[in-house]
Amino acid sequence: MKTGTLKATAIRVAEIDISFLDSSVKFEAKIAFVNPDTGATHSWATHRSWSGPTLSKLQELRASMEEDISTAHFVGGGAVDAPGVAVHVPPPSPQGIGEHLGTHHNDADQIE
Repeated sequence: MKTGTLKATAIRVAEIDISFLDSSVKFEAKIAFVNPDTGATHSWATHRSWSGPTLSKLQELRASMEEDISTAHFVGGGAVDAPGVAVHVPPPSPQGIGEHLGTHHNDADQIE
């Protein structure tokens, strides 16, 4: 194994994948480790662990999107919130490669 200092100096969110279809929300981001000075991308990763404030903003984004969609598709913008509709947002989970690999044993072969 080699060790050293990563040339990437920034992280950028490249894609997000969100699903509200199941009882818990699927919320993942594809991130890039980049060097803005050279424009090089040194690595890609998936992130799945979110703080309470981020999950709250996700719900705010969803509500804002539904408002835009209702304006586009319902005469007069539609009714205000449908009662009884709730979405479960799971609490943040531990983050790091150990936790990720601990639940997905067949992601990659061990390198020795």
